Amino acid sequence: MCINTLGMLTLALALMAGSLAAGAAAEEGDWALALDAAYQGKYVWRGVNLVDDPVVQPSVGLSHKSGLSGSIWGNLETTDYNGNSGEFTELDYTVDYSWTWEKLALAAGAIYYDFPNTGADSTTELYASAGLDVLLSPTLTVYRDVDEVEGTYVSLGASYSSAESIEPVPGIVASADFSAAIGHGSSSHNDAYYGHDGVGLTDLLLSASLPVVIKESGWTVTPSVSYSTLLDHKIRDAADDDDNLWAGLTASRSF
Repeated sequence: MCINTLGMLTLALALMAGSLAAGAAAEEGDWALALDAAYQGKYVWRGVNLVDDPVVQPSVGLSHKSGLSGSIWGNLETTDYNGNSGEFTELDYTVDYSWTWEKLALAAGAIYYDFPNTGADSTTELYASAGLDVLLSPTLTVYRDVDEVEGTYVSLGASYSSAESIEPVPGIVASADFSAAIGHGSSSHNDAYYGHDGVGLTDLLLSASLPVVIKESGWTVTPSVSYSTLLDHKIRDAADDDDNLWAGLTASRSF
């Protein structure tokens, strides 16, 4: 399958959301539609500060009870930091299949990265992940770029969600989530994204969030704070921003 075909198929799958959510399939509970709109203080990806100003990152996803899902995620720049105020500079199209086996949560899929209004070449990554249903939910994900970069990125993550929630006012429920992830890149991956062609650890990401569920509306509003740091000293030397701290606010709803 060619890369453009993969991207178009993913787009078509995600755009099915509106019609299916309104149709009989959605009524039977086979399909779920998820909408998200995030406002982030900056855009940091795998430790790289891509936009050092606020961005808006909306997404729409459609999932089937079988485990198959598709989504579109975008990055909209709000300032002229990169000369793209009011423009989308990234659109990610994802297809995913998830399933469980014993205590393992397994997934595999593909991500097509498009960079409109930038002149950057699009590319595609295939990925597979395995998560263990134990304390801290450790998850290992391997990404393999099969297009422009032809490199590999491995992420080892862990997360914790508070068992208890609070209800400060009737109908408003809040809880706390924490996560951490450390990355490792191949030579070609690190050369493409960090300007250093060595193999090794790349970045560490720490996040804390406070999901607030508004029961009557069905919406969840989540303030968050994240910290990212580059690990390899040669990667740090090549980067403009070694460490980044930012806050965000996300509104989400599932149907």
